[in-house]
Amino acid sequence: MCIRDRWKTYPQVFINGKLVGGLDVTKDLITKGKFLEMVPAENKTEDPKAKLMRLISSQKIMVLTNGNPVELEKNESTPEETKRLLKLISERKADFYFYNYAADEGIKPLVEGKGDIQVFVDGKHIGGASELLSHIEAK
Repeated sequence: MCIRDRWKTYPQVFINGKLVGGLDVTKDLITKGKFLEMVPAENKTEDPKAKLMRLISSQKIMVLTNGNPVELEKNESTPEETKRLLKLISERKADFYFYNYAADEGIKPLVEGKGDIQVFVDGKHIGGASELLSHIEAK
């Protein structure tokens, strides 16, 4: 218990070593929208949907992968079309940027179950491995 600040209830909320208050004060700050203003930027977490949108819009071509692309190529359980697409990307030396969504607990539930690979061009969803392979191989 923090005796120096004469606060004798729990929980005691501190930001940067300074007592903010107890439960009632903290709830009041949250309700008024002032609590997050007190939290330093380096301690804030980004909303998963906002982070996903930022990621897919950050590059011309963004490929979300369910694992490390190099490991996916070598893994026996990876679908063949995923392996073919990864091989095509590396052969063509295209400026694809990969993001392993499986390692991001915030984004993973938003993308999981849609395939090992999801491709975005200029922030727009193109599809998974099979859609992109069809497009590339048709040219």
